[in-house]
Amino acid sequence: MRATRLAVRLFIALSAAWLSVAGAQANYTYTYTGNNFTNVAAPYTTNDKITGKLVFLQGLAPNLDNVTDEIPAAFSFSDGQQTLDSQNAFINGSITLSTNAQGNIIQWYIEIWGDAPGNMSALLITENLGVNSISDMSTPDIDAEPFGSNLDMAGTWKVTVPEPSTGYLLGAGILGLAFLGQRRRWTPAR
Repeated sequence: MRATRLAVRLFIALSAAWLSVAGAQANYTYTYTGNNFTNVAAPYTTNDKITGKLVFLQGLAPNLDNVTDEIPAAFSFSDGQQTLDSQNAFINGSITLSTNAQGNIIQWYIEIWGDAPGNMSALLITENLGVNSISDMSTPDIDAEPFGSNLDMAGTWKVTVPEPSTGYLLGAGILGLAFLGQRRRWTPAR
């Protein structure tokens, strides 16, 4: 009987520790959706566009102004023909970000180079640094013809804020069920 109580207490303690660590390590995901390409060469079409995400360990601060020291923990961008991510590509130099008062991305420059066999040739750029600098451009090979671009319309960003409270509620429910199960065992028969 004592071993069972000890096991239950150990389970409760470990569950509480796991939930507190899981809640503390929640990531902020900024998702980009570009507009359809307006200039293309095969295999790109005018239905292709740049989409992607930047993952940060914490949310971006409000009112950033062309900051270059925010490094994402992970990234993944696609142009409809290729996907460049943290595993097969790198961000050239750093990214440039500006945020509004709520910490949402409002201006940016992101240049991603893919590591093609033998050379670094795949390139994806998305930018919105003001009136004369708005574009989404991509090519699987900078030495060849295929490309897709949109030089006039900036895409949009959306942030997904983690909700560690969901994990806490789930943990509290599991602990409550464990407590009820143990209480039934300990209650003497009447």
